Amino acid sequence: MHFPVFEMEEPPSSIRLKISWFKTQFSETFANKHILKWSLWSGFSLCGYVRISALMESLWKETQLKNDETSLNIVAVDGISAFFALIGVLLAKNATGSAKFGNALLCITSVLECVVLLALSSVDNVWTYAVCDLILEIVYQLVMASVCVMIAQRVEHKGNFALVFSFIGVIFAISNLVFICVFNSGSFTLQKQLMILAGFHFMNGVLVVLFWLLKI
Repeated sequence: MHFPVFEMEEPPSSIRLKISWFKTQFSETFANKHILKWSLWSGFSLCGYVRISALMESLWKETQLKNDETSLNIVAVDGISAFFALIGVLLAKNATGSAKFGNALLCITSVLECVVLLALSSVDNVWTYAVCDLILEIVYQLVMASVCVMIAQRVEHKGNFALVFSFIGVIFAISNLVFICVFNSGSFTLQKQLMILAGFHFMNGVLVVLFWLLKI
């Protein structure tokens, strides 16, 4: 198997030229609308994943105390989900770079995550939480691995990888900060927070559909 050889473009030394160089690199990278779309989706999905992970432990403990259910441990569920997620990641290496595949994958998984989160917000059973947690973990890891493959296939220069994934990190940080401010400013129950996150994932899917309809 032959791998492409990328050349790293070194930035200039002066601050003014560095800014100009960054603008050029940013414009060239995100002129590819697929990279822009998948980067936005990745940043928002990472935010949703982190927020859900933060809620699950609290939701798990609250339900166990309420129903006196101690037979299932969240650590064990995390271990099982990590195993299946690994299998999904290994399968993701075969992901094709077609736009139709990418759009369909992002739409389907966004809706699936929305449905699972709505289910989580309306039940009060740790076994249901375990199943939903498994689904969310596997879907997230599989899709993120697939998206990273598709982004990598479209990045022309090695130096742009850092730019793309830094951009994803910025999107995550901003959206995560918004959620933290919103959740901390109001008296939202864990169930209401899950419903909000379900709507967030649904809108994430709508974003992909809009890009799709606009042929971006």
